[in-house]
Amino acid sequence: MQKILSSQASNWREGRRLRAFELKEQGWKQKQIAEALGVSEGAVSSGGRWVIHTPNGDSPFAGRIRYGDFTHEMAFTRTSISQVLLSSGFVKVVCREDKPVPHGIKSAVRWILWKMIRSGLRFYIAVETGAAESECIISQNFLVIAVK
Repeated sequence: MQKILSSQASNWREGRRLRAFELKEQGWKQKQIAEALGVSEGAVSSGGRWVIHTPNGDSPFAGRIRYGDFTHEMAFTRTSISQVLLSSGFVKVVCREDKPVPHGIKSAVRWILWKMIRSGLRFYIAVETGAAESECIISQNFLVIAVK
């Protein structure tokens, strides 16, 4: 654990932001992630941000990402990662979908199709649960911005 933290510490402090893409890519266990967040005071200063990109356990296709890579041992939901971060000293947690971004014709078509499919999935969730969450995160991965 210390080896992982010390080998990356110099890059993590850049710009008062801590960036972690795919928390599980380096084979971190759940306990190690919690410990890293718990000792994050040294890595993220007050007012600093930690940007995380992680598999989404709420996605209808969560298994595709979770089991698609041998190193992925867990996936988070918006609720579960917020619980971990807020109990580890972060004061604000914002979660966002990792959705297509239009930057050309092909990506604009993907973006439109994503909006349509997402609406259908939100409708399905509303029918099943009775809750019409406008903020539900359906993408296979999602972004988390945690503020210290």
